[in-house]
Amino acid sequence: MLPSAVWRLLNETSQKLRHPILMTGKVALTTSRQIHGYVLCSDCEQLLNKNGEHYTIGQMRGKRGFPVLQRLRVALPMASAGTVCSYNGAAIGVDTEKLAYFALSVVWRAGAHKWKNLYSDEPTYSIDLGPFLERMRKYLLGTSPFPPNITVNVQVASDTQSQRSAYTPSWAAGARCPVVGFLVCGIHFAVAMGNPLPPEYLQTCCYNSPQKIIFEKDISGQSTRAFNRLYATTRIVGQLRSS
Repeated sequence: MLPSAVWRLLNETSQKLRHPILMTGKVALTTSRQIHGYVLCSDCEQLLNKNGEHYTIGQMRGKRGFPVLQRLRVALPMASAGTVCSYNGAAIGVDTEKLAYFALSVVWRAGAHKWKNLYSDEPTYSIDLGPFLERMRKYLLGTSPFPPNITVNVQVASDTQSQRSAYTPSWAAGARCPVVGFLVCGIHFAVAMGNPLPPEYLQTCCYNSPQKIIFEKDISGQSTRAFNRLYATTRIVGQLRSS
């Protein structure tokens, strides 16, 4: 469901554990197995890759560095407060439209198919996107423009923990409208859906805002909370237990 390249970026073969750590509410173990299924034809796979996936994966944290963070570090931020900086993506050469396309492609996949869950009490994984599912599909196919009632917020993680982690799309708690968030190798995406959308969501959208805004932020807090919810009930097994 997440691109297989994400697992390759997480698989640091120089470390003692030769596979990424997978954690669910049931078990935690090292494995390169992914949530996968036969969903798309080759043409659609190539379309998603060309319009957003290839570019976005190239910006993630990997063995050769973290290209998008390195780009932000040599750019002048629009504003900063604490550990958060905002940047004009259009001005500094970040293709935020491709980032937005990638975000919608992952969230759409999460809702378009019942995925077989790995090592979980729940047999399948899927997100009910309601009418937004079809709007995303038409945009991804290129038959409709970017949906006006959807925004994408992009946060580039400055903390190491989030740069070396990934989790699948899930509903965000406490948001002012329905928001699906996910993390991939240091880039956190939050896709908001609503009619109307709160003004601040439109102002910080990497696609709709005039400045194509992108953020740099220490998101270790939200990453830790996400993993702690699983850690409370998980059972460590296999090589991970003995390491």
